[in-house]
Amino acid sequence: MWSIKSEDKDLIEKAKQFMEKYYRTFDANRADLVNLFREESVLAFEGQQIKGKEAILAKLTSIPECHNEIANFNCLRHRTLGSMLVWV
Repeated sequence: MWSIKSEDKDLIEKAKQFMEKYYRTFDANRADLVNLFREESVLAFEGQQIKGKEAILAKLTSIPECHNEIANFNCLRHRTLGSMLVWV
Protein backbone atom coordinates (compact mmCIF):
# COMPACT_ATOMS: atom_id res chain seq x y z
CA MET A 1 0.00 0.00 0.00
CA TRP A 2 1.21 3.51 -0.84
CA SER A 3 1.55 6.27 1.71
CA ILE A 4 2.30 9.94 1.11
CA LYS A 5 5.10 11.53 3.13
CA SER A 6 4.21 14.74 4.98
CA GLU A 7 6.68 16.78 2.88
CA ASP A 8 5.01 15.42 -0.26
CA LYS A 9 1.61 16.45 1.08
CA ASP A 10 3.01 19.97 1.36
CA LEU A 11 4.31 19.74 -2.22
CA ILE A 12 0.91 18.60 -3.48
CA GLU A 13 -0.84 21.46 -1.65
CA LYS A 14 1.61 24.04 -3.04
CA ALA A 15 1.15 22.63 -6.56
CA LYS A 16 -2.62 22.85 -6.16
CA GLN A 17 -2.43 26.46 -4.94
CA PHE A 18 -0.11 27.37 -7.81
CA MET A 19 -2.37 25.79 -10.43
CA GLU A 20 -5.48 27.48 -9.05
CA LYS A 21 -3.73 30.88 -9.20
CA TYR A 22 -2.20 30.16 -12.60
CA TYR A 23 -5.45 29.15 -14.31
CA ARG A 24 -7.49 31.89 -12.60
CA THR A 25 -4.96 34.41 -13.97
CA PHE A 26 -4.79 32.63 -17.35
CA ASP A 27 -8.55 32.95 -17.73
CA ALA A 28 -8.65 36.61 -16.58
CA ASN A 29 -5.46 38.28 -17.92
CA ARG A 30 -2.64 36.14 -19.31
CA ALA A 31 -0.17 39.03 -19.42
CA ASP A 32 -0.13 38.89 -15.60
CA LEU A 33 1.53 35.45 -15.83
CA VAL A 34 4.85 36.89 -17.01
CA ASN A 35 6.44 36.92 -13.55
CA LEU A 36 5.67 33.25 -12.97
CA PHE A 37 8.25 32.28 -15.61
CA ARG A 38 12.05 32.59 -15.75
CA GLU A 39 14.35 32.77 -18.75
CA GLU A 40 15.09 29.05 -18.14
CA SER A 41 11.38 28.13 -18.18
CA VAL A 42 10.12 25.86 -20.96
CA LEU A 43 6.52 25.44 -22.09
CA ALA A 44 5.61 22.27 -23.95
CA PHE A 45 2.55 23.08 -26.08
CA GLU A 46 1.17 21.04 -28.97
CA GLY A 47 4.53 19.46 -29.72
CA GLN A 48 6.47 22.73 -29.47
CA GLN A 49 9.09 23.57 -26.85
CA ILE A 50 8.91 27.29 -26.09
CA LYS A 51 11.75 28.68 -23.95
CA GLY A 52 12.03 31.94 -22.04
CA LYS A 53 9.47 34.09 -20.26
CA GLU A 54 8.78 36.51 -23.14
CA ALA A 55 8.40 33.71 -25.72
CA ILE A 56 6.10 31.80 -23.37
CA LEU A 57 3.99 34.89 -22.69
CA ALA A 58 3.73 35.57 -26.44
CA LYS A 59 2.46 32.03 -26.99
CA LEU A 60 -0.01 32.15 -24.10
CA THR A 61 -1.47 35.49 -25.17
CA SER A 62 -1.94 34.18 -28.73
CA ILE A 63 -4.27 31.38 -27.59
CA PRO A 64 -8.00 32.19 -27.94
CA GLU A 65 -9.86 33.03 -24.72
CA CYS A 66 -11.19 30.07 -22.77
CA HIS A 67 -12.19 28.91 -19.30
CA ASN A 68 -10.14 26.20 -17.58
CA GLU A 69 -11.15 23.71 -14.94
CA ILE A 70 -8.53 21.45 -13.35
CA ALA A 71 -9.71 17.85 -13.51
CA ASN A 72 -6.48 16.18 -12.41
CA PHE A 73 -2.80 16.91 -11.89
CA ASN A 74 0.50 15.30 -10.96
CA CYS A 75 3.56 16.94 -9.46
CA LEU A 76 7.13 15.90 -8.88
CA ARG A 77 10.01 17.50 -7.02
CA HIS A 78 12.61 18.87 -9.41
CA ARG A 79 16.34 18.62 -8.79
CA THR A 80 16.54 22.43 -8.65
CA LEU A 81 15.97 23.48 -5.04
CA GLY A 82 12.48 24.89 -4.56
CA SER A 83 11.28 23.78 -7.99
CA MET A 84 8.66 21.30 -9.08
CA LEU A 85 7.23 19.87 -12.27
CA VAL A 86 3.45 19.94 -12.62
CA TRP A 87 1.39 18.10 -15.22
CA VAL A 88 -2.24 19.13 -15.66
